[in-house]
Amino acid sequence: MKKLMTNFIHWNANHRTVPLILFLLLTSNFISAQVKVSGVISDEKGLSIPGANISIAGSKTTASTDFDGKYTIDAPANATLVFSFIGFNTQKIAVDGKTTINVVLKAIAEDLRDVVVIGYGTQKRKDINSAISSINSKDIENLKVASFDQMLQGKAAGVVVNSNSGEREVMFR
Repeated sequence: MKKLMTNFIHWNANHRTVPLILFLLLTSNFISAQVKVSGVISDEKGLSIPGANISIAGSKTTASTDFDGKYTIDAPANATLVFSFIGFNTQKIAVDGKTTINVVLKAIAEDLRDVVVIGYGTQKRKDINSAISSINSKDIENLKVASFDQMLQGKAAGVVVNSNSGEREVMFR
């Protein structure tokens, strides 16, 4: 270790490069400074939107709003935030060092009957190439059964309801 230190001290490089390297290392944090951005996402009527998605464009960092439509996300000062929610237009807003960004999302005038919620996101019905089963409330409103899973039994393809030893099991295929 002593030999390593003496070699470093007697280094024959230009002595101006060492302070320059230290300066660049110390100022790199200021160049990529993070800002804690918070705010509220609401619709055109002023109602908060719980569960809306906030992401940083070009990054995997995401957040979502709480029950009151409030969010907090750490983002670079020069980043662009993307705000989205089902049934609303997506908005992109530049951070520009701001710490509070309140967003009003505008509703999309498309028919929500064409939107299908799947286990890993949402898609439009026309874009799905597999089977889809739908059950309308009119199909099950007058049924005299004890539980919801019994209402689904026999109404949609791929729904299997088993009753073994008093326990009910519902499977979707």
